[in-house]
Amino acid sequence: MRSNCWRLGALSRIKNIAGRSQQKGFSLLELLIVVAIIGATSAFVYPQISSWKIKRNIEQDYRATLSAISYLKTRSRTVNGTGILTCKSGTAAVLTYQLSLQRNNDDAPFAVGPSHPDFVSNLVQNDGNSMVTGKVNIQCNNAETIFNASGSAAGFGSAEALEIEINYKRNEVVDYVNFPAYKIYVGKATAFVQKYRWDKLTSGWRTLD
Repeated sequence: MRSNCWRLGALSRIKNIAGRSQQKGFSLLELLIVVAIIGATSAFVYPQISSWKIKRNIEQDYRATLSAISYLKTRSRTVNGTGILTCKSGTAAVLTYQLSLQRNNDDAPFAVGPSHPDFVSNLVQNDGNSMVTGKVNIQCNNAETIFNASGSAAGFGSAEALEIEINYKRNEVVDYVNFPAYKIYVGKATAFVQKYRWDKLTSGWRTLD
Protein backbone atom coordinates (compact mmCIF):
# COMPACT_ATOMS: atom_id res chain seq x y z
CA MET A 1 0.00 0.00 0.00
CA ARG A 2 2.78 2.33 0.92
CA SER A 3 4.64 1.37 -2.24
CA ASN A 4 1.64 2.25 -4.41
CA CYS A 5 1.22 5.60 -2.66
CA TRP A 6 4.87 6.42 -3.22
CA ARG A 7 4.59 5.53 -6.89
CA LEU A 8 1.49 7.68 -7.33
CA GLY A 9 3.18 10.58 -5.61
CA ALA A 10 6.27 10.25 -7.78
CA LEU A 11 4.17 10.14 -10.96
CA SER A 12 2.29 13.25 -9.82
CA ARG A 13 5.53 15.16 -9.24
CA ILE A 14 6.87 14.12 -12.64
CA LYS A 15 3.68 15.35 -14.34
CA ASN A 16 3.90 18.69 -12.52
CA ILE A 17 7.53 19.15 -13.57
CA ALA A 18 6.70 18.26 -17.18
CA GLY A 19 3.78 20.69 -17.12
CA ARG A 20 5.94 23.52 -15.86
CA SER A 21 8.59 22.72 -18.48
CA GLN A 22 6.00 22.90 -21.26
CA GLN A 23 4.67 26.25 -20.03
CA LYS A 24 8.07 27.90 -20.46
CA GLY A 25 7.83 27.86 -24.29
CA PHE A 26 5.70 29.86 -26.75
CA SER A 27 2.89 28.53 -28.83
CA LEU A 28 2.89 29.00 -32.60
CA LEU A 29 0.02 31.46 -32.29
CA GLU A 30 1.95 33.58 -29.79
CA LEU A 31 4.99 33.67 -32.07
CA LEU A 32 2.86 34.70 -35.04
CA ILE A 33 1.31 37.52 -33.02
CA VAL A 34 4.75 38.81 -31.97
CA VAL A 35 6.02 38.69 -35.57
CA ALA A 36 2.92 40.54 -36.77
CA ILE A 37 3.41 43.27 -34.13
CA ILE A 38 7.08 43.71 -35.06
CA GLY A 39 6.18 43.90 -38.76
CA ALA A 40 3.46 46.49 -38.18
CA THR A 41 5.76 48.59 -35.98
CA SER A 42 8.58 48.48 -38.55
CA ALA A 43 6.22 49.50 -41.33
CA PHE A 44 5.31 52.61 -39.34
CA VAL A 45 8.68 53.50 -37.84
CA TYR A 46 10.95 53.03 -40.89
CA PRO A 47 9.28 55.72 -43.07
CA GLN A 48 9.44 58.12 -40.12
CA ILE A 49 13.16 57.50 -39.67
CA SER A 50 13.77 57.88 -43.41
CA SER A 51 11.87 61.17 -43.48
CA TRP A 52 13.80 62.46 -40.46
CA LYS A 53 17.13 61.66 -42.15
CA ILE A 54 16.13 63.57 -45.30
CA LYS A 55 15.08 66.61 -43.27
CA ARG A 56 18.34 66.47 -41.32
CA ASN A 57 20.38 66.35 -44.56
CA ILE A 58 18.52 69.35 -45.98
CA GLU A 59 19.18 71.38 -42.83
CA GLN A 60 22.81 70.25 -42.75
CA ASP A 61 23.45 71.18 -46.40
CA TYR A 62 21.75 74.54 -45.93
CA ARG A 63 24.01 75.43 -43.00
CA ALA A 64 27.12 74.10 -44.77
CA THR A 65 26.39 76.20 -47.88
CA LEU A 66 25.88 79.35 -45.83
CA SER A 67 29.11 78.64 -43.96
CA ALA A 68 31.07 78.23 -47.20
CA ILE A 69 29.74 81.51 -48.63
CA SER A 70 30.51 83.38 -45.42
CA TYR A 71 34.01 81.92 -45.31
CA LEU A 72 34.85 82.88 -48.90
CA LYS A 73 33.50 86.41 -48.41
CA THR A 74 35.71 86.92 -45.38
CA ARG A 75 38.85 85.13 -46.53
CA SER A 76 39.00 86.71 -49.99
CA ARG A 77 39.11 90.11 -48.30
CA THR A 78 41.58 88.98 -45.64
CA VAL A 79 44.15 87.63 -48.12
CA ASN A 80 43.30 90.35 -50.67
CA GLY A 81 42.73 87.66 -53.25
CA THR A 82 39.97 85.68 -54.94
CA GLY A 83 37.74 82.87 -53.75
CA ILE A 84 35.77 80.52 -55.97
CA LEU A 85 32.77 78.44 -54.95
CA THR A 86 32.20 75.47 -57.29
CA CYS A 87 28.77 73.86 -57.37
CA LYS A 88 27.79 70.67 -59.16
CA SER A 89 23.99 70.73 -59.10
CA GLY A 90 21.72 67.73 -58.73
CA THR A 91 20.44 65.15 -56.26
CA ALA A 92 24.05 64.10 -55.64
CA ALA A 93 25.36 67.66 -55.41
CA VAL A 94 28.99 68.57 -54.78
CA LEU A 95 30.12 71.89 -53.26
CA THR A 96 33.81 72.80 -53.06
CA TYR A 97 35.90 75.96 -52.87
CA GLN A 98 39.31 77.42 -53.73
CA LEU A 99 41.15 80.47 -52.46
CA SER A 100 43.97 82.26 -54.28
CA LEU A 101 46.21 85.22 -53.52
CA GLN A 102 45.66 86.36 -57.11
CA ARG A 103 43.36 89.38 -57.05
CA ASN A 104 40.95 90.37 -59.81
CA ASN A 105 41.34 93.87 -61.18
CA ASP A 106 38.59 96.32 -60.25
CA ASP A 107 37.97 97.14 -63.91
CA ALA A 108 37.55 93.43 -64.72
CA PRO A 109 36.32 91.90 -61.46
CA PHE A 110 35.40 88.51 -62.90
CA ALA A 111 38.21 87.97 -65.41
CA VAL A 112 40.45 85.69 -63.31
CA GLY A 113 38.68 82.37 -62.92
CA PRO A 114 39.53 78.87 -61.71
CA SER A 115 41.48 77.97 -64.86
CA HIS A 116 43.54 81.18 -64.96
CA PRO A 117 47.27 80.34 -64.54
CA ASP A 118 47.82 83.15 -62.02
CA PHE A 119 44.89 81.94 -59.93
CA VAL A 120 46.20 78.36 -59.88
CA SER A 121 49.82 79.29 -59.16
CA ASN A 122 48.78 81.41 -56.16
CA LEU A 123 46.38 78.96 -54.54
CA VAL A 124 46.42 78.97 -50.75
CA GLN A 125 43.43 76.68 -50.27
CA ASN A 126 42.05 74.02 -52.56
CA ASP A 127 39.53 71.91 -50.68
CA GLY A 128 38.41 69.14 -53.00
CA ASN A 129 36.14 67.56 -50.38
CA SER A 130 32.47 68.35 -50.79
CA MET A 131 30.92 70.29 -47.95
CA VAL A 132 27.44 68.87 -48.52
CA THR A 133 25.99 65.40 -47.97
CA GLY A 134 25.20 64.67 -51.62
CA LYS A 135 21.91 63.10 -50.52
CA VAL A 136 19.45 65.91 -51.30
CA ASN A 137 18.80 68.16 -54.27
CA ILE A 138 20.90 71.33 -54.64
CA GLN A 139 20.47 73.62 -57.66
CA CYS A 140 22.94 76.45 -58.37
CA ASN A 141 22.49 78.88 -61.24
CA ASN A 142 26.29 79.36 -61.37
CA ALA A 143 28.65 76.42 -61.68
CA GLU A 144 31.46 78.67 -60.41
CA THR A 145 31.02 81.86 -58.39
CA ILE A 146 33.86 84.31 -57.79
CA PHE A 147 34.25 86.17 -54.48
CA ASN A 148 36.49 89.22 -54.83
CA ALA A 149 38.61 91.12 -52.32
CA SER A 150 36.54 94.21 -53.15
CA GLY A 151 33.45 92.45 -51.74
CA SER A 152 31.65 91.69 -55.00
CA ALA A 153 30.55 88.19 -56.03
CA ALA A 154 29.13 86.78 -59.26
CA GLY A 155 29.22 83.83 -61.59
CA PHE A 156 32.39 83.21 -63.58
CA GLY A 157 31.60 83.82 -67.24
CA SER A 158 27.97 84.78 -66.62
CA ALA A 159 28.58 87.57 -64.04
CA GLU A 160 25.18 86.69 -62.55
CA ALA A 161 24.26 86.88 -58.87
CA LEU A 162 24.42 83.51 -57.15
CA GLU A 163 21.18 81.64 -56.37
CA ILE A 164 21.12 78.26 -54.64
CA GLU A 165 18.07 76.17 -53.81
CA ILE A 166 18.24 73.21 -51.41
CA ASN A 167 15.33 70.76 -51.32
CA TYR A 168 14.33 67.14 -51.80
CA LYS A 169 13.17 65.60 -55.06
CA ARG A 170 10.79 62.67 -55.24
CA ASN A 171 10.43 61.09 -58.69
CA GLU A 172 12.22 64.10 -60.22
CA VAL A 173 9.71 66.52 -58.67
CA VAL A 174 10.57 68.81 -55.75
CA ASP A 175 8.56 67.82 -52.67
CA TYR A 176 7.65 71.12 -51.02
CA VAL A 177 4.87 69.50 -48.95
CA ASN A 178 6.69 66.94 -46.82
CA PHE A 179 10.18 68.43 -46.61
CA PRO A 180 11.71 71.86 -45.95
CA ALA A 181 13.24 73.86 -48.80
CA TYR A 182 15.68 76.78 -48.71
CA LYS A 183 16.94 79.37 -51.15
CA ILE A 184 20.09 81.47 -50.84
CA TYR A 185 20.68 84.62 -52.88
CA VAL A 186 24.10 86.34 -52.95
CA GLY A 187 24.08 89.88 -54.34
CA LYS A 188 26.70 91.02 -56.84
CA ALA A 189 27.89 94.38 -55.51
CA THR A 190 28.51 93.50 -51.86
CA ALA A 191 27.85 89.72 -51.77
CA PHE A 192 24.96 90.40 -49.41
CA VAL A 193 23.32 87.10 -48.47
CA GLN A 194 19.53 86.83 -48.45
CA LYS A 195 17.95 83.64 -47.08
CA TYR A 196 14.53 82.19 -47.82
CA ARG A 197 12.45 79.21 -46.69
CA TRP A 198 9.51 77.71 -48.53
CA ASP A 199 6.23 78.52 -46.79
CA LYS A 200 3.70 75.70 -47.17
CA LEU A 201 0.75 77.91 -46.21
CA THR A 202 1.37 80.55 -48.88
CA SER A 203 3.16 78.26 -51.35
CA GLY A 204 5.90 80.85 -51.71
CA TRP A 205 9.28 81.89 -50.38
CA ARG A 206 9.44 83.52 -46.96
CA THR A 207 12.39 85.76 -46.05
CA LEU A 208 14.49 84.61 -43.10
CA ASP A 209 16.38 86.89 -40.75
